Amino acid sequence: MAINIQLDVPALERLINNDPDIAVEIKKGVLENFWQKNLKPLANDTQLQTIRQEIAQYVNSIRAAAVVEAQEVANREFGTVKKEYSGYRVILSEEVKAALREVVRTSAREIYATAFEEHRKDIERSAMDRVKTLIDAAFEKRVQEEIARRVAALAGGQ
Repeated sequence: MAINIQLDVPALERLINNDPDIAVEIKKGVLENFWQKNLKPLANDTQLQTIRQEIAQYVNSIRAAAVVEAQEVANREFGTVKKEYSGYRVILSEEVKAALREVVRTSAREIYATAFEEHRKDIERSAMDRVKTLIDAAFEKRVQEEIARRVAALAGGQ
């Protein structure tokens, strides 16, 4: 004779009385019972194990095919990919090398042009500052000479 007890949520809460240890033990018991009745037979089932192995083989074959395809694309688009002791090495194709050279040349030209323009502006500013200084000095000298001449003329005229 089996006794079957069915408890709803309020009844379980009164039974547990907010004791988390009891709740954990009940949950463990429920899970263990569910495992024993429903999942354990499946885990030992040879058909299920065969299906798992077939799925694993299929996934591995897809992975291997993807690696081969990726290597083919890399070889076609970029160059040869070689597996070496320390990892992989890519030997770039002539087209990729040429494209990289062009990118480097273009970048170098842009950098050189920018640096040249900045240097030209610095030289121009420096030259303008020097010309202004020379003009100011020449003007000051002429003013001083004119003042001296007028002072001399005034002094000589007395």
